[in-house]
Amino acid sequence: MTSSDSPKAPARLVLHEGRYLPDTGPSRAGWHELADFAVCPQLYAYRYVIHLPDKRKEYFQRGSAFHAGLGASYLRLWARQNDQDPDQFWDSAAAVHHICVAENNLNIERPVQLAVQTYEENVLVPQAAEWNVLGVELEVQAEVEGTEQGITRGIDLVLRSKYTGMVRVLDHKSRSGEIRRIERSYENDMTLDILWRWGMAVYGDNLEGVFLNYVTLPRQAKRPAMVTMELVQTKRSFWREAAIGDTVRYYRGGLRRLLEAGVDPWHWPKLQVGFGAGMGSGICPGCPFLDYCRFGPPREGMASSSLTPEPAAS
Repeated sequence: MTSSDSPKAPARLVLHEGRYLPDTGPSRAGWHELADFAVCPQLYAYRYVIHLPDKRKEYFQRGSAFHAGLGASYLRLWARQNDQDPDQFWDSAAAVHHICVAENNLNIERPVQLAVQTYEENVLVPQAAEWNVLGVELEVQAEVEGTEQGITRGIDLVLRSKYTGMVRVLDHKSRSGEIRRIERSYENDMTLDILWRWGMAVYGDNLEGVFLNYVTLPRQAKRPAMVTMELVQTKRSFWREAAIGDTVRYYRGGLRRLLEAGVDPWHWPKLQVGFGAGMGSGICPGCPFLDYCRFGPPREGMASSSLTPEPAAS
């Protein structure tokens, strides 16, 4: 399986068995790695330096399969809109199945297929008549004032109205849980502000907004409860710009100091901000690496010198 852009589609693509599917892998120098470091440098070390198994792995598998299925459907829509052969791309069911096989977890396939079908029926089909596809699973860079480099972020979908020319940037989410709780979790999601900054830089006044579309993803093979379309038009407020810039600077400066000092990655500083802040112990409910903070390395001799950090940016 190799990465390629040969069909000239507006997307990151992977070639598999003669057809293409969207590359839903993480972006380079991505916001999520920076945010992990800002929340807890020890969490960052566990995930990106030591590369410990993540207990949330199935959560990421479901998300990758969901995005691959939707990305495949939008790529086929793009092909039809641009007089291209849609069969050069995998269809959504095949794309979901491929990811589930690659992740060696067929248990998630049925719920994800149902979620993708529900999204297509409620969102994609109505959009097809009014909107042209400009981009699918892109990787973009947003500039951050006061820093030398920008930060990257994956963009799930960019659409332009056939009638007004206005552009929408869309983010797909598949989540388990109660709808109101999910909505609250996105109220202060700075990743949406990054999408807004990029959209304004590229499209200016033609940017209608950033839209967050999410579908409930049941753990069992039941029909998803609903699909909600929520407009999240983030404002370029001073506190958000400051928060994003502070996070980038904290990541780059803090990571450099830890690496230059040769600090054992099993003993990086623990929780700084976010959920459970102020506990200072790193023993935080919900952390997938909780047992490592409680009990230390799984065996003697795994620490430090032989480990090669792979930071998102430097």
